[in-house]
Amino acid sequence: MTDTSANAKGKAAIAGLWSLLWHSVVLLPVMVAMFGVWCHAWMGLLALPVAAGICLWDGDWRLALACIALWPVCLVCLWCFWRREHSERCRYGWL
Repeated sequence: MTDTSANAKGKAAIAGLWSLLWHSVVLLPVMVAMFGVWCHAWMGLLALPVAAGICLWDGDWRLALACIALWPVCLVCLWCFWRREHSERCRYGWL
């Protein structure tokens, strides 16, 4: 009797560890990509106005307009991350 329950507990532990390993292998590239987008959005939010000012001072109007046009994209990206973070906190009551 104890042999069977110990065997069942061992199988359950192995199944739990396999589930953790499988999810971490599958979701790691997704999380790395999301972290990369988040970091680039913050860098763009801080650096694009500076780059636009330098390009305007240098007289490169096309690149300055491109920098100014990309800045709202960074804002929208960070707003989406912020909204998702707060909606999950509100859903699960983590506030």
